[in-house]
Amino acid sequence: MEPATTEAAKAESSRVRAFYELTKPGIAGYVTITAGASAFVASRGSLDLWLAINTMLGTWLATAGALALNQYAERETDARMRRTKGRPIPSGRVSPAAALYFSQVLLLSGLAYLTYMVSWVPAAVAAKNVRRSIMRCGLRFFPFVARLARKGE
Repeated sequence: MEPATTEAAKAESSRVRAFYELTKPGIAGYVTITAGASAFVASRGSLDLWLAINTMLGTWLATAGALALNQYAERETDARMRRTKGRPIPSGRVSPAAALYFSQVLLLSGLAYLTYMVSWVPAAVAAKNVRRSIMRCGLRFFPFVARLARKGE
């Protein structure tokens, strides 16, 4: 490989890693495992494997989107704190606009996936749970999800 190509591949890998960091994979993983365990408990011993997998995948997408949205909302505070200034947005590895768009795509994908593959109920619960982040980011960025969250009031 040529040096320029190697540098471009490293830069792209670093960018992908930064977007992955926005999803806070450890937290999203714990929430996903909890959703799987909940699906098992709700099944009363006769777990529909595909339903559980779809629940976990939709939950992961929605959770990852909500966590990325939270990093967008907290970007200014994160930039001032030593512990958090290395996060993708304050460090400049991801622009605020790209992070906001990425979070919306993940969150809306998760809500749609839960609605169509599982049921509207978990999608509504997920939408309700991200309401605080949506409100902090401003409704103009997220009118569809904000309407979903307000329906539960």
